[in-house]
Amino acid sequence: MFGVTVAFHQFGRGFLSEAAVLIGILVGCVAAAPLGLLDFSGVGEAAWFQLPIPLQMGITFDPTAMLAIALMAVVTCAESIGDISGTAIGGAEREATPRELSGGVMADGLASTFASLFGGFPQISFSQNVGLVAFTGVASRFVVAIGGAFLIAAGLMPKHGATVSAIPAAVLGGAVVIMFGMIASAGSRCSPMRPSTSATC
Repeated sequence: MFGVTVAFHQFGRGFLSEAAVLIGILVGCVAAAPLGLLDFSGVGEAAWFQLPIPLQMGITFDPTAMLAIALMAVVTCAESIGDISGTAIGGAEREATPRELSGGVMADGLASTFASLFGGFPQISFSQNVGLVAFTGVASRFVVAIGGAFLIAAGLMPKHGATVSAIPAAVLGGAVVIMFGMIASAGSRCSPMRPSTSATC
């Protein structure tokens, strides 16, 4: 999967280059099928449509849990700032603006509040997406909106979610290696340990 993704990205043109990660995952799934690593049994058992139930687990105010979540929220703010900065550098080749940084952190907070009503974990920007933006060069809000719509559909249609969950861990591992490699690359462009003459750094 890793080799296929890199090959399409380096030697492909247009759509083939931008869709290198998706193509790599599809090829990885095809290769994993004969090895018995691709199991779609969960797809047949999943429902077609299901709405989340708000406050299904009730609501309590535990001081210890509240303190732990508050500390985690402060730490994840730093991660969000790093993700937003990496996306701006990798996708637009510039530094993120203060407005973009504050808006991103606020969006994470609102999403976490909404998720808690449905028994979900606190939400935060997904670091692998930073690598994906840098890898493909696609940073369009329209594309991100389509991805968000797909995730909502996967959440409301368990069969979609089960299909994605069937992707073997080894295939996802290959994609993760590429994504985090691109995150490190984007971060090193403006690293204080590696001075740059670029105007964006």
